[in-house]
Amino acid sequence: MKLNEKDAKDYKRYLKQLRDVASEQHTKMADAQDLINKGREEEKNAAVIGFYENDVPIPIIAKSLKITEEHALQIIDHHKDK
Repeated sequence: MKLNEKDAKDYKRYLKQLRDVASEQHTKMADAQDLINKGREEEKNAAVIGFYENDVPIPIIAKSLKITEEHALQIIDHHKDK
């Protein structure tokens, strides 16, 4: 495709705008996914603490929440430090 100099510059500017918008949208989507993941992790941590405070054994907590016993213990230890 042959474009005159002005049209070629306009086209390049248009492509840059499209790339900028796409980049901005990608960043927003990645940030949103991070927030979703953080929320899920906080919910899981709250569940571990809730089970633990109701005397549910660590192996059952871990199995129920599909985490390792070590991870459950880390969450509990972190909660105790607060």
